[in-house]
Amino acid sequence: MTPFGGIGLNALHDFGKSGGTVVQARYLAELPFGRVTVYPELGIEFQDKAYTSYYYGTSGADAEATGKSYHPSSARNQFAGIMIETKLTEHVYANAYFRQTIFDDTISRSPLVINQCRSSLLLALAYRF
Repeated sequence: MTPFGGIGLNALHDFGKSGGTVVQARYLAELPFGRVTVYPELGIEFQDKAYTSYYYGTSGADAEATGKSYHPSSARNQFAGIMIETKLTEHVYANAYFRQTIFDDTISRSPLVINQCRSSLLLALAYRF
C-alpha cells in the first residue's frame, strides 16, 4: 500500500461447470483512525460470456418457467465497498466488509435477476500471529 492507496488486479477462472473467467481491477485506500482502520474500495469486474451465460442465462427448464429464453454476452460490473477493521486485542481483529455491485445491463436484463445490484456483507474475526 502506498500513501495514495493501491491498485489490485485479480484474474479468476472457474474450472467447474461454467468454464468462465472473471477479471477484477480495484483501487483500495487505507485510512487509519487509532484502533480502527477504514479501507474504501472502487472497482470494475469483467465476466466473460461463458461465465455470464452459465450464471445468468436461461436453460431449457428456466426458459419454460420464466417464459423467456436468454443468452447473455460478457458483462462489466462496477462496485464500491468499504472494510472496517478494529483491533480487539494484540492479535485479534474484527472486520466488517460491505460491497455494492451494480450489474451491467447484460446481467440485469436476465429473467433470473430481480435487482440491478447486489449487496454483500462479510463479518469476520482474524487472528494475526
